[in-house]
Amino acid sequence: MNLDSKPQRRLLGLLRQQPAGITVDRLADRLAVSRNAVRQLLTTLERDGFVVRGATRPTGGGPA
Repeated sequence: MNLDSKPQRRLLGLLRQQPAGITVDRLADRLAVSRNAVRQLLTTLERDGFVVRGATRPTGGGPA
């Protein structure tokens, strides 16, 4: 993974600013990308050892 690319650096910066965690939706909004793009970036960062997945919280939403 190339951490010289702007999306990865920005994502890591946002994660560092939120030690208690941040939602994929908020990351997508802040980065102006789709939620799927954020998930792909996070998956790559996790695979490469830059981030560790924390506990997830239920959102209470979803299809009815």
